[in-house]
Amino acid sequence: MNKLTSETSIASSRQFPTRFFSAYEVIPKDINDYKVQLKKMNEPPPAKKGSKPDEEKRRAKKKPISPANIPSATLFQEYRAALDTAVKLATIHNVKPIPGATIVLVDGSSKMASDCGTAKGMGAALRKLNQVGALLGLMCKYACEECTLSVFTGPQKYAQVELLPSSILDNIENVIRHATGEEDSEFPYDLVESLIRDRKRVDNIIVLSHTLISASENAQMFNVLQKYREEVNPNMLFVSVNLSGKGVSILPTNEAHPNDIMINGFSDSILRFVAERGDVNQLRYVENIDIAKNVKSQANEMAPSYLNELESLGELLGDDPSAGDDDYLHSPSSSWRTARVFISSTFLDMHAERDVLTRFVFPELKQRCLKRRIHLAEVDLRWGVTQEETQQNKSIQICLEEVDRCRPFFVGILGQRYGWVPSEYTLPDLPQFDWVKNYPKGRSITELEFEYGCLAKPADSSALFYFRDDALERDIPAEFKSQFVDSQENLEKLKTLKTRVRSAGAKVRDYKCLWGGVRDGKPLVRGLEAFRQSVLEDLWGAICSQFEEPVGPALIDPLAEERAHHWEFIHSRAGTFHGRKVETSKLNAAIDDVNAQSLVVVTGKAGAGKSSLLAHWSLNYAKNHKWVHVLPHFVGAGGPNSTTVRHILFRFCRELRHQFGPFDAEIPTDYKALVQAFQMFLEHASFQKKVVIVIDGIDQLGASDRAASMEWLPSDCKVKFVVSGVAESPAIQALKKRNTLKIEMGGLDPKDRQVIVRNTLAQYRKKLDDRPMNDQERVLLKKMDADKPLYLILACSELRVFGVFEQLTEKIKEMGQTIPRLLEEVLARMESDHGRDRLKQILALLVCSRGGLTEGEIMVLMARKDKGETKFPDALWSRLHSSLHMFMRATTSATGEVMYDIFHKEMVKAIRKRYLDMDLEYDIKTHRSLAEYFLEKADPVQDGSWGGSSLRSFSELPHHLIKAKMWKVVDQTLCSLTFIETKCTLGLAFDLNGDYVEACSEDVNWKGGDKERDHVEQFFKFFQANSHILSQNPDLTYQQAINQPDSTSPHVTAASTKYTRPYLEWINKPQVEDACRLTIKLTEPVTAIALHPTLDHIACAMKDCTLRIFSSSSGLELMTMAGHSNWITSCSYSGDGAQILTSSWDQTIRIWETSTGAEALTLTGHDRLVSCAAFSPNNKFVISGSWDCSLKTWDPITGKNIKTLRGHSKPINTVSFTMDSLRIVSADWDGVILLWNAEELTQISKFSSPNLTSIRCVTFSPNGKQILSAGMDTFIHLWDAQAGKEISQLRGHSKPVTNISFSADGQQLVSADEEGTIKIWDGILGSEVFSSKVPSGWMNNVAYSQDGTQIVAAGSECQVWVWDALTLTISAKLVGHTRAVTCAVFCPDGKILSASEDHSLILWSKSVKAVQPSEENYTMEYIPSQTLKGHTDVVAACAVSPDGMTAVSASDDFSAILWDLTSGQILKQMKHGAVVKACAFSPNGKYIATGGRTSVVHLWNARQGAEIATFAGHLDWVNVLQFSQDSKKIVSGSWDYNLKVWNVKKGTEIATLSGHASAVSACYFTADGSRVISSCYDGTIKVWDADAGSEITTLVGHGKRVNYCALNPEGNYVASVSDDGEIKIWDPMSGIELNALIGHSAGVLGCSYDPIRPNMVVTGSEDSSIKVWNSTVSSMAAGHSQRINAISFDAIANCIFTCSDDMTIKVFDAKSGQFTGRILRGQTSAIRAIGTCDGKVFFGSDDGNVRAWDHKRNRMVQDLSWKHQDVVSAIACSTKRVVSASWDKTISFKLMDQKAKPPVVFKNHSDWVTCVAISFDESHLVSGGADKELVLYEISAQPRLLRRMADQSRIRSVVFHPTRTTGLIFSGNASGEICAWNMHQGQKMYKLDDEEFGAIHSLTFGGSSLVSGAQDGRIRVWNDKKTTAEFINSSPITSVVAFRGKIAAADNIGHAFLFQLVEL
Repeated sequence: MNKLTSETSIASSRQFPTRFFSAYEVIPKDINDYKVQLKKMNEPPPAKKGSKPDEEKRRAKKKPISPANIPSATLFQEYRAALDTAVKLATIHNVKPIPGATIVLVDGSSKMASDCGTAKGMGAALRKLNQVGALLGLMCKYACEECTLSVFTGPQKYAQVELLPSSILDNIENVIRHATGEEDSEFPYDLVESLIRDRKRVDNIIVLSHTLISASENAQMFNVLQKYREEVNPNMLFVSVNLSGKGVSILPTNEAHPNDIMINGFSDSILRFVAERGDVNQLRYVENIDIAKNVKSQANEMAPSYLNELESLGELLGDDPSAGDDDYLHSPSSSWRTARVFISSTFLDMHAERDVLTRFVFPELKQRCLKRRIHLAEVDLRWGVTQEETQQNKSIQICLEEVDRCRPFFVGILGQRYGWVPSEYTLPDLPQFDWVKNYPKGRSITELEFEYGCLAKPADSSALFYFRDDALERDIPAEFKSQFVDSQENLEKLKTLKTRVRSAGAKVRDYKCLWGGVRDGKPLVRGLEAFRQSVLEDLWGAICSQFEEPVGPALIDPLAEERAHHWEFIHSRAGTFHGRKVETSKLNAAIDDVNAQSLVVVTGKAGAGKSSLLAHWSLNYAKNHKWVHVLPHFVGAGGPNSTTVRHILFRFCRELRHQFGPFDAEIPTDYKALVQAFQMFLEHASFQKKVVIVIDGIDQLGASDRAASMEWLPSDCKVKFVVSGVAESPAIQALKKRNTLKIEMGGLDPKDRQVIVRNTLAQYRKKLDDRPMNDQERVLLKKMDADKPLYLILACSELRVFGVFEQLTEKIKEMGQTIPRLLEEVLARMESDHGRDRLKQILALLVCSRGGLTEGEIMVLMARKDKGETKFPDALWSRLHSSLHMFMRATTSATGEVMYDIFHKEMVKAIRKRYLDMDLEYDIKTHRSLAEYFLEKADPVQDGSWGGSSLRSFSELPHHLIKAKMWKVVDQTLCSLTFIETKCTLGLAFDLNGDYVEACSEDVNWKGGDKERDHVEQFFKFFQANSHILSQNPDLTYQQAINQPDSTSPHVTAASTKYTRPYLEWINKPQVEDACRLTIKLTEPVTAIALHPTLDHIACAMKDCTLRIFSSSSGLELMTMAGHSNWITSCSYSGDGAQILTSSWDQTIRIWETSTGAEALTLTGHDRLVSCAAFSPNNKFVISGSWDCSLKTWDPITGKNIKTLRGHSKPINTVSFTMDSLRIVSADWDGVILLWNAEELTQISKFSSPNLTSIRCVTFSPNGKQILSAGMDTFIHLWDAQAGKEISQLRGHSKPVTNISFSADGQQLVSADEEGTIKIWDGILGSEVFSSKVPSGWMNNVAYSQDGTQIVAAGSECQVWVWDALTLTISAKLVGHTRAVTCAVFCPDGKILSASEDHSLILWSKSVKAVQPSEENYTMEYIPSQTLKGHTDVVAACAVSPDGMTAVSASDDFSAILWDLTSGQILKQMKHGAVVKACAFSPNGKYIATGGRTSVVHLWNARQGAEIATFAGHLDWVNVLQFSQDSKKIVSGSWDYNLKVWNVKKGTEIATLSGHASAVSACYFTADGSRVISSCYDGTIKVWDADAGSEITTLVGHGKRVNYCALNPEGNYVASVSDDGEIKIWDPMSGIELNALIGHSAGVLGCSYDPIRPNMVVTGSEDSSIKVWNSTVSSMAAGHSQRINAISFDAIANCIFTCSDDMTIKVFDAKSGQFTGRILRGQTSAIRAIGTCDGKVFFGSDDGNVRAWDHKRNRMVQDLSWKHQDVVSAIACSTKRVVSASWDKTISFKLMDQKAKPPVVFKNHSDWVTCVAISFDESHLVSGGADKELVLYEISAQPRLLRRMADQSRIRSVVFHPTRTTGLIFSGNASGEICAWNMHQGQKMYKLDDEEFGAIHSLTFGGSSLVSGAQDGRIRVWNDKKTTAEFINSSPITSVVAFRGKIAAADNIGHAFLFQLVEL
């Protein structure tokens, strides 16, 4: 029996519950049955036929069974009870729990009494279908989170079964007893319809019957299930089990819906199947099965036979057969080419020709090139350059280098000038210039260009030459002839040059021209039209022959192109590499060893040579290991995108697919999907070949997609990775906790340094002297940073350009010792070459830019404005480029232009240090130049129209404006609605959010721009709140702004902006800021959230099994963590924020590092999904809760399981700690809450409420005194944590509560539910109901009358005040005392007894005379009936006996007196030893209690006045005391600040209530004695648990000390009085709803207060969004507390009427949209339909009634009411007619002038009628239904049916076109289609748009515009079949109505909207 009742044993057995039933059959019922069975067992077997008599002895048992001990009479019952327990335990532990709400329907027909053929092995007790069905239903009841079990036989014939507190068998019989025994059954369709009507969410419906109920074969079944899924829960699982089926089988899924499951037969596995089939997470599990099972791919180490040897660069590059694939990221850079054309001409005589080329030829060529995706750049080194600049030493080198860069395009133009002849050919000693050494001296630079560009190798050039006709010489004036005609000597050289050109076979054209005169001081020629055309066509032909026209989206394969870039980079770096043998050996060993770590990390300081090492190693490893596929990526070397992790992953996926397949696999572009796809391709590749992926420079990755977190890099796989980066970089730090092999690059050894220096200089044919007397090499190699390759290469580069050989040694000695110092010298040298200002300008521009500048941008930005330049001269740029090229990274921009950026970080630091850090004004100036440039591009007209199309300009502009501190322009930009709209249209909404974040950052000093900053911050709030809308609908920017509160900057800006498009102006918008401060739109639903304790970080668990980190201030995604293979159920930060804890349905708990996103630990041990986990606030341990019904504690450092806590019998949903980490609370599906000691890990207590359902969330209050729980029952329950008692309930949610959370200070509480509603509650129970004030003075005491209708108070100015308790108005003033009144109480007969400092008491009686009129308007008058005198000092207190016959008073005269109230005589004077301050009668009249300065409570006999006992314990005066209602306890309050509860009979102290901060002034027991109410001089009123002594709540509101409080007779209100003169009425236990935050459109699964920003709440929802709210700002005031079902306009009253599920109708003003205050209450069911006619409001309810309300007279019109048999779904009204539609498939038609007649009823639909409309001329009526039909009637005369029109989906809304001649009817259906129908022909004419809207709930016409409201929350205005205006709401729109240019709308969370349609 112990095993049968042991949870551990049953769980370990894994036995299904039914297996235990076989034992029932063999267990005797009782002792008599046992004896009968024993006798049978001892009987011999029956004799065989024909056996002999003597055989009987042989058949007799030789050893009959004789028990040693006869079982007790109760043993068998105990065994049966144990089996019953075993069945329940097996159901809980061995059947997978079924979450959510489930309905189980058991067939109750007589056919269920037949045998069940598949119920084997369960004994005789379970043989019938009804028994097996009942058992299965009961097991569902035990296994489900929430389950309703019912027996059915047909519609309206079903009964819910309440379980008995008895055995399983008894409950099986209980279920069977509910059966009606009808011959057959029919499914209760009305049950599902009632669920639809009530919108109750059910997750599973399980039908257990003798036959299958199939939706595919039963049209009615299909219909009702489809309706339920459309209306309530689209994922509802329907399971039909045919228990009479032979064998057990799950039928193929050929049902109408994938969640319709048909099962034949009975088996143990049915429940398991239902649980798993209903688990939508199974799909996630399958998708992540490799993670769940830790599957690792096996690499094939053998070399494939088809692998070719890689012997050359060409082989390394390879050819990609997938070139031109459409799945590449289609950025222009992947297919653009660049063509550069070198123009060679003489200088003085070619101004006109160059002008023609610049102004006409090249602009047209550029346009032609754009069509071929060619970026064209012309290079004219004579343009814009003075002759002096041309003749500088470097001119020849620059010109020849530019010729190289422009190959093969060369244009030479000659006239009669030979050109400038340099005195000598000064060129560096480089191989490409060797030919110049032997070239004849005295040749012009033009000839040198011709030679190098064409004549040396004519076949390799596409050169074009144009020679001017010499005839021009005749027309040139003499004064200009020298500029056009050279000397005779030079003319001879020119003639020879031209001859060489013609003989070389190059294309030469001669052209003629005329003298053109002088313009701008320059002599020009004219008549160049032919020249112009020739150059244009010739050059275009050359370009076309070089660049083929692209076919398809790409000209060349970008994959091969980028691959080439990387291998070229490898060769360039490998060429200078030497040494590093140790590091190379380590790399080889790590990659060769299959058992070594899969990730190798190479680190070192900047300049250590990491890139060169990996380049050299990659090249050599690929050559020497032909069976290994080496895939390198050098960050920044492959183009502008090669620094982004998204591009890197995409490239890797393409490379792997190209090499290994699967060749048809899709490669996504979404980052998350890319990460998963990358792992798939890696796994696929590893099975075929060894793969090594090299990534150099991970420290230089872009910031997007949180690249530095390295979460995208697989942590464990068979593919080897080699990565490098600077050791201190975040990316390398992120890899620290991974299992990696680290290779640290130290300094170079001396020999390697020497080789690098010699090899580097040898490239330039130079070497250093190494002689002992002049060892230049040794001096260099002794430099501090000479152990770094970067230093050596920089130094050699400087030395090669140093021109004075004699001073070389001194130069080396003076060179900087470190890289930074050397870079400073490099910059200084370049300043001498180019001028400091010019160099400073170009470098500042590059450093200040974000990611570099295009060549075109540089040319414009560097243009010398003082010289009138619009473009920087090519010659000067070439010189700069020549000097800077080794420091610049050249990539290709999105438009195909070359983009330059400073590549090395050390150089960036040097530039900033030299030029910007010490000259901040120049930094600002540079940013201003960039800002002005991008501003002109973005807003070309400079009028705020923002008409530019440059995406880059819109992206870069705000950043540079902010950096330039151009605050007015920042304001004009970021606060421009046009700019916002344009930037969002360009797809830059995310960037725009970043612009606002940067502008509003605390780091930005807006000195002098405070006004602008405030403006920008308001726009930031606006954009954050609307970014999810504007990113998808930029055209709504103006509308969203104009609909902001009128006082906000966005509204003011919109109102002053001229806008020309139609929009919807929100008339009744809230005039406060939006409570939602930020919406982060996601791609997956949110399952849990957590907030970092010190940073603005939100941890968000997603349904894609990832955890993402977002900034709560900007919404930027900071990090993604992947590792779970199923949904994450909870996430939480550690107390210090260093780690994040997640739990998952994959049965694991994981701990992640916050800083890096790395997974630190995986905790395993639970047998089922882990539903919750939490860190202890002190970080000492972790606790997790699971559906295996256990809690486990873990060590967060080692990951070891500390202890398993058992106590729950159902799956655990939630767990929480107190802030001091001392206690834990957990809750489960049964509504059980367990409190645990966190230090000893033991259970403290268990508590629950009888009707409590599954608890979804539980938490402690910050002080740990209360526990809050919430769940399926929609209430929030408040518990006393110490006493384990329910204190109160917070009611306000209408759907199950999913989450609750306290603010850090405990002042507020936030809760969220399945509908998406978020509520903010006061964190402290108790609310002030009324407050009033006495005309003068204050009150010392207060008391209620016996009936609770009046309150009496003792005044400080000698009066006694009487108040009406309901209105808190003064009804009487009693004047008679001569000093302050200290106490006043009511007698049972209504009299008042008062005590005073005047030593007397007065008994007051109510006057029978009429009250005399007075200024005070008192309604009652009291007169003294007796004055009681006997005390000799202040009377401090008084009390009246329960019968009203006697009274007791307490006085400062050391006595208490017992009075006879009839005679006024003293009955007994009870002497004390000190001042007496308190006295009280016991409710039974037997005792009097007194107390005072003695600090003792005295107990007296009320009859004799004899002292019975004293209770000692207080440390100071006893001020007050009261008895409990049963007279068994006394509570006393003292000056020692404490209250004590005493046992009257025993005279012992029960509890001490501590918590007040001053003397206790009053105390009361509640009626049941469970609580104590007290007031105190500290200004508070407290509620206590009388037994536990714990504080429940504190009421704060008085401004001064509280003198007294009193409890009304019902115990639900407390009155208090204070020195502040106020009397207050409190509801001490109510919860106050402070706010409701409306905005989510689906369930909220996570909500939490922001720990660092007070009043900020963060929520995460199933609608795939995170929202950040200001909890103090109200969302738009809801028109109703629940869904608004319909809205109607009454033109006569000019009012809008709304009806709601909250059973009310509200009236709104049609002009302002504001609630008028008029409301119809008193209905008993939800109101679903409404219309107005003849001044009456017609409404239809779920109870089927149609009623008429005369809203003006506020009365119902009885003769205008009728009834349907089911829900009234729609009402349509015209001036004379009212039509109602119903789920009963009928339409009722009523004429207003025929009130006496019943309505005409049409029944032409076969299913619910869902909508109805009357034509504008009242001639026709149309209805739409769930039967997918429109039915048209003629109603002008005798109503009659005209025709039917069939749609493809259920009709949800219908409306007539207002112009009758169109003959159109519009309908909206459940599939989101709006269709136009020809009413005369009955044909569908067209559909509006194809966009997915969700169900169209409502249609209306406003003038000629159609208006629709849909499930997607959009209100759309349609004209000419297109949307012309729309409004996007956060919740589905349920109804719209248009009138007088306005649109009224309503949504499903109770909002009512009014819009003005503005059409301009």
